[in-house]
Amino acid sequence: MNTTKKTPPIVQLGAWLLSLLVFAIGFWHTQLGLKEMRPFGSEWGGMAVAAIVLLLILITYWYAVNGKKMALIFYVLGGIIFFVCNLNYFYPSYVARKLVREEATALNDTLQSYTNKSNRLLSVIGFNDTDGSLRDYTNMDEYKKSVVDEIKKNGQGSRAAGYLAKFNEIVARNKIALVELTTRGNFSNKELAQFYENALNGRMRVFIENSAARGGAVRDAKNFILGINLFDSLNRIYTPILLDSIIPDNSELKIENIKNNNQVVILQKLATGMDEASSKINEASKKKTVVKSEDFVLIGETKSQNIGTIAHTVASIKDRITKVDTWAIIILCLFVDLIVPLAIYLLLRKKEDEEEVGPPIGGGPRPETF
Repeated sequence: MNTTKKTPPIVQLGAWLLSLLVFAIGFWHTQLGLKEMRPFGSEWGGMAVAAIVLLLILITYWYAVNGKKMALIFYVLGGIIFFVCNLNYFYPSYVARKLVREEATALNDTLQSYTNKSNRLLSVIGFNDTDGSLRDYTNMDEYKKSVVDEIKKNGQGSRAAGYLAKFNEIVARNKIALVELTTRGNFSNKELAQFYENALNGRMRVFIENSAARGGAVRDAKNFILGINLFDSLNRIYTPILLDSIIPDNSELKIENIKNNNQVVILQKLATGMDEASSKINEASKKKTVVKSEDFVLIGETKSQNIGTIAHTVASIKDRITKVDTWAIIILCLFVDLIVPLAIYLLLRKKEDEEEVGPPIGGGPRPETF
């Protein structure tokens, strides 16, 4: 019989304590990682599942250490469950703020792209140089800006009235209602400028609709223009919020009840608004060549809504697999849930001439087979 040196009892005790410690850590963070899933329809469901996996790991680990190699397979399966659930806790907890910031940046880039793209479409939905519609629209836009700027600076003076008269010449020639000068009491120049800007934009929208209908470039000119205007509105409202509030924010983001977080709600509202505008443009130009199918792709539900779910964690890790922080979390969970216990297993596993390692489970004779 071969003789081997027995592992000192103090080392065995330390190894078992270390294994139990990492099992306890894995158990606790597994139930935290399962909270969003709510197994069995209860907030305690995650605790129950984690307890089941913990018992499986403890039993199979003891058998594996004592020479039952088949038990090692079941231990590894339990360890993988711990690893995935721990990953689902540590990953969103550590990078939630980065994920929201990245999505806000991506949404802002998409908003700018779609807004610019939709505005460029104005020149192809019926404007042309033969009937002067493109020239008229360009002049209307210039006069509108002059009216608004003049009123902001100097109020309703003769210069503003002159620009408005030139705007109305084009409006009248195209059989659209005029924009009349108005007396609006004690309103500030800024409020008066906003009033006229809204009125002039309304006339320009009618002009575009009429021009598009004559040109036949889109199936539904009215909704086509509404979609373009909606992108402009979203750009004015949300761009400052994204650039000045959400993207620069470095505060900690709690993943508990993430769907009700104010910033996450704002991102979803923006995505919904962009989808509404895209749908109007896509539907209005159906069966026409003005808009390509890939020009305005619907966003749907924002990814931030699902932070904390296993599906989101796996998809996000796949998307961010080249990031250092992603690998740091993966290595941490692997170390705690699999590497440390397997390293202890290699040190403690029963040799041919050694007695069973660790206390027996229950009384009676020790098992000879698994």
